[in-house]
Amino acid sequence: LAFQRRGEPMEGSPPSSAGWFRTVFTMRGRALSGIVLPFTVINAVSVAWTCAAQLYLHDNKWDLPSNIESAYALIITTLGFLLVFRLNRAAKRYWDSREKWGKLVELGRLMACSACVHLDREQADAVCALTCLFAVATKQLLRSDSTIDVEQLAGIFTSADYVRKVASAAHPPLRVAAELRRMLADALAVDASTTAALGERRSTILRTLEGYLDGLVGQCGGMERIRSTPLPIVYVSHLRSYLLIALLLMPFVFEQSWLWGTIPTVALVSVAFLGVESAASECESPFQLRPNHLKMEAFCHALFENVSQILVDSLDDARHNPHPPETTNGENVHYKRAASMREM
Repeated sequence: LAFQRRGEPMEGSPPSSAGWFRTVFTMRGRALSGIVLPFTVINAVSVAWTCAAQLYLHDNKWDLPSNIESAYALIITTLGFLLVFRLNRAAKRYWDSREKWGKLVELGRLMACSACVHLDREQADAVCALTCLFAVATKQLLRSDSTIDVEQLAGIFTSADYVRKVASAAHPPLRVAAELRRMLADALAVDASTTAALGERRSTILRTLEGYLDGLVGQCGGMERIRSTPLPIVYVSHLRSYLLIALLLMPFVFEQSWLWGTIPTVALVSVAFLGVESAASECESPFQLRPNHLKMEAFCHALFENVSQILVDSLDDARHNPHPPETTNGENVHYKRAASMREM
């Protein structure tokens, strides 16, 4: 419920796989707020010039070169290619972000599975809890939110103070990762009393779990790079300047051909071109609570449910196989299963 409440601003818009009419006749998710100012300026100029030309300048119109419309068409075609490139780059960044979140959830599942198999009950519970906290901390970091909703971690951490302590860190996911790394090192420590076979086994398990942890940190870092590295301003500034000038010139080029139809035509063309540029800007860094951005609450909730299932299955296995297996040299190996995690 905490995830659902937090993700409510992202709900309401139909998915892209919905039918034509649902996607055509929806206003939510179109990101039109970013084009209000340029759209207003362009169409104010269009209305002013068209009205002046049609009502007052009948005898004072100048003759435009015969090939001006062809030249303008070339400008619009070039502008279209630039917009396509801009949108493609934004779409790639969006998909890369989604791919990294999927990998983060996958690594979280692997971490929980391995912890339940190779660690004792208390240690496995702690590793699973910190793995879930890492996902939530990553979500909040990507949104530049210095708080973590304790309700989202209800049933995982009984101490709200620890969650707030993590949230107050300069980089909360790294704080959680460091705690996880220390915990794994303590749980799988090898000392002088450890036999060679058991020491090798623990070292192998530790390397595997640390590999999963390194992957979690790597996915977080990859999404940070996407968030903090927008498309260079030189490209965006040039494209927007070129777009604004081209659309402002449209009524002056075509008014003599379109007459009063210039006003609605310029409005349609401007909303089309400006909408594409706005869509690219909207999806360039998809980590906020906006309809077109990644539903990170849903990703965290999916991980929580997966971890909960792993813990419950682990408890069931332990009930059917209460005796831990033995190594080849007869030593008992930690094989206790984690108890359970409250449903989230």
